[in-house]
Amino acid sequence: MNGGNFTHNNTTAPLNGNVLPLFSLKGRTAIVTGAGAGIGLVVAQALAEAGANVAIWYNGNKKALDEAQNIEKQYGVKCTSISTLPEKLKVTMELRRGGLL
Repeated sequence: MNGGNFTHNNTTAPLNGNVLPLFSLKGRTAIVTGAGAGIGLVVAQALAEAGANVAIWYNGNKKALDEAQNIEKQYGVKCTSISTLPEKLKVTMELRRGGLL
């Protein structure tokens, strides 16, 4: 931004013509809630396809455990499923145990 206005024409085209690397999430970690099924699962899969490691938070859907394994196998990223926990410390410990932090 410049003086409150967005700067225009401040990007350059990729040298090799490929734009996909601009959208890579490799080396990042995404936390997706409700990813045991439905839209949350599709979002988790899309983030994994883009290269992100994924933590699936679930409440009661035990299929999240299997889906985390499927994401790891299919996309070659780290993926763990975490039951919703009220304490932030326990969540952090689970993410570290899963190798995502």
